Amino acid sequence: PYAAAAVLGFWFWATWDHMPAWENPEALWERVLAQEPANLDAHENLGRYYLGQERHELSLKHLSQGKTYLSDNIHNRAFVLMRLKRLDEADELLRQAEQRNPNEAKILNLRGSLYLERDDFANAEYYFRKSMEVP
Repeated sequence: PYAAAAVLGFWFWATWDHMPAWENPEALWERVLAQEPANLDAHENLGRYYLGQERHELSLKHLSQGKTYLSDNIHNRAFVLMRLKRLDEADELLRQAEQRNPNEAKILNLRGSLYLERDDFANAEYYFRKSMEVP
């Protein structure tokens, strides 16, 4: 019985000691990065978290260190660049993504939004229509 109580006491303390890391996603992923600075999942998740918080500079910083080869990451980085009014960088990123996969509807749709932001209505319409035609 004493050994079981000691083990339970240890696990209670260990759990209690790690509770601040679970306070919110930011705290959790920052803790992971403190232990593993090159953790792609942590950067990816922090980037998405900051995107939801509209903290665009921090979002871009972490997304750029995340899984940059994933379509979702490319989409999110381009979206953040557009929010930061860095339209040329967003356009180049989307252009490269379209070259790799010309049938990625959300990339095509975001390109349409980018052209709309530039008041280039002809290209905006082209990309919006193209995104809807993807099988």
